[in-house]
This record gives sequence, C-alpha cells and structure tokens, in this order.
Amino acid sequence: MKRLAVLLMLSFTLFIVNATRIEYGSLHMLAEAGIAYFEVDYSNAIIHGMSEEEFAEYELDWDKDMPQILGCFRSNLTERAGEYLALVTKKKVPLTLRWVVLSINTKGDTKSELHVLDADGVLLAKIVELYGEGGTIGSKLNLIKDGAKSSGKKAGSFLKRELRKALKE
Repeated sequence: MKRLAVLLMLSFTLFIVNATRIEYGSLHMLAEAGIAYFEVDYSNAIIHGMSEEEFAEYELDWDKDMPQILGCFRSNLTERAGEYLALVTKKKVPLTLRWVVLSINTKGDTKSELHVLDADGVLLAKIVELYGEGGTIGSKLNLIKDGAKSSGKKAGSFLKRELRKALKE
C-alpha cells in the first residue's frame, strides 16, 4: 500500500513538472486582442533524428504535406480555444502566435512551445511543455499529422483556460 501511495505521489509530481505552463510573460494582451497572426517555426526542430532540411530531403512529400500539418494544428487549436482566440494567416495583426516545434519522433509525438510576440517581434509570453501524441498506424507524415492534431487540441484547451483567466484579471 505504501508503494502504491509513493508511486502515485511520484507520478503526480512528474505530471505537474511536465505540464504545459507559461514559463515567461503574460497572455493578457492576447486575451484582450482575441486574434493573432499564426506562424510555425521548425528551424531548430529535430524530426526523426534529423534537421528539418535533412528530413525534407529524406521525405520528399514534406513540403507538399506542410499545409495539411499546419492546418491540423491550427484547426484543432481554434476549435478548442473557442471564442477566446482567432488565428489568421493572410493578414498581419498586432500579435503573433508562433508554434515552435522542438522535436518529432518516429511515432509522430511532438514536443513544442508557443510564443506570443508583439508587432516588433518582442516576446510577450512563452508557453512550454506542449506535448502531442502521434499515431500508431500510417505513413511518417500521417503520424506527424496525428501529433499536430493532438498538439493543437492541447494548446487550444490550455489557451482557452488561460485566456479566460487573463480576461478576469
């Protein structure tokens, strides 16, 4: 019984330590605006043990599937965030929400961050420990899309909760 209690406490502690959180700044400006320009940054990502450029050479459909991958993330994020956040890609607005992909493993599991930037590119908030689960069946790119969907859902749920809190402050 003591082992079970210790394991549960340890698991809970690890969950808290690895939970999505705001590491820097505040979401107050994003909450007030309710809209942000959306972009993605793969510049430092390790995808299947390779840089994005190396992975694009290895997986020839990477550039062709990129819009679908981004669409999976963005649509799931906005669906979960609801009326608290709209994302645009065609026009510039004062705030930018940047999805910074850090790594994608062979199952499509994705580790990433969200950065909120002002019009001058100054970092207003940094959300860390955003994990998305990939899939189990399908092509490499299909598994990456699964990870993007999962990441988008988790990001949207987190942003909805945090933007709602920021509006109440």
